[in-house]
Amino acid sequence: MNDIKRRFAVYHAKNPHVYVLFKKFAFAAAAEKQMYSADAVLHRMRWFTDIETTGDQFKINNNYAAYYGRLFMADFPRHAGFFRTRMSSCRTQSDERKPTLGAWNPGVGGTETVIRR
Repeated sequence: MNDIKRRFAVYHAKNPHVYVLFKKFAFAAAAEKQMYSADAVLHRMRWFTDIETTGDQFKINNNYAAYYGRLFMADFPRHAGFFRTRMSSCRTQSDERKPTLGAWNPGVGGTETVIRR
């Protein structure tokens, strides 16, 4: 598990309300658009709410956008492909064949992993 993924797992566990708000804004965007940016959802959360978080130097770390986007699409398969994804530069093909750890499951398209609630 890479360092960003590990930090995301800790952050997500300490701040479940972030994903609740992410889902709210993602569903609102999905009602109007066929594709959207997970990063844009995080920016909206940052700028248009008074959300408070713990466990990271940033209120909502930009590095977590991909993980929240993949988590959303995994939790709501009817929205698969709503957020564009790509293989993380820190992963290799051999990483794709490694078993997942603990609560981590393959993400949409099998290009990354996401944490499940």
